[in-house]
Amino acid sequence: MRCGVSKIRLLAVLAGICLQFPGTALGESTGTSAAGPLRLGLFIPTEGGDAEAGRAVQGGAALALEFLEGTRIPAFSGVELVVIPSSLPWGAQMGELVRAFYDRGVRIIIGGIDREAAHLAGQFVAREKGEVLFVSLGDDPTITQTGVPWLLRHLPADPDEGDSPPAERRDSPGDLSGVTRPADFQWMCAARLGASAAPKALLACETVLGVVSAAIETGIDPDRMARFLTTPSTGGPEAQRWVGSN
Repeated sequence: MRCGVSKIRLLAVLAGICLQFPGTALGESTGTSAAGPLRLGLFIPTEGGDAEAGRAVQGGAALALEFLEGTRIPAFSGVELVVIPSSLPWGAQMGELVRAFYDRGVRIIIGGIDREAAHLAGQFVAREKGEVLFVSLGDDPTITQTGVPWLLRHLPADPDEGDSPPAERRDSPGDLSGVTRPADFQWMCAARLGASAAPKALLACETVLGVVSAAIETGIDPDRMARFLTTPSTGGPEAQRWVGSN
């Protein structure tokens, strides 16, 4: 169990989560294993002018899953990514969200890069009343000014300029075994996906790690996950990157 606890702590650190949540002890929760793989929705543009940003989010999420598969955390039973296209008319977007929830079993959604998509996802989450958690990757602060507790924002970290991995790792961007800090993912996103895609990919990667660690720790319960991700800490400003509704 100690190994599992340390690995969950690593996920939380990599995702910028404070570990002051007043719930179960790390590694002692029900986790996701009883329900099978966690189905995680990516509400992203798949065509049009924002499609490149959507691909960056998908690439970052895939990198997080690749890392998770190598962690061998006892409570972790896998993640299935479900792409929910946001580059559609309003009604079609809502239809895709409904299908992802009812037909695919998606209970956590990240994305909403642009303001309109984020607020549409917010309307859907509010309608479902605590059955779905949505984490916006966009820069519109009003999404968390609605009073809906299941709407969060994950803010990007300040770039860690000049903090690069050792030379032996710079030559092997496919090796995730030595990742122990956010700067490692920052460099790897750039190496794999390109410098222009790296910031959005890194944010998506951290967000996936965060929601998975929350799901393992609290179970797939949007209320408890939201509190786990946003509980303030006396340990520094990192927790403020996860912003809850007010």
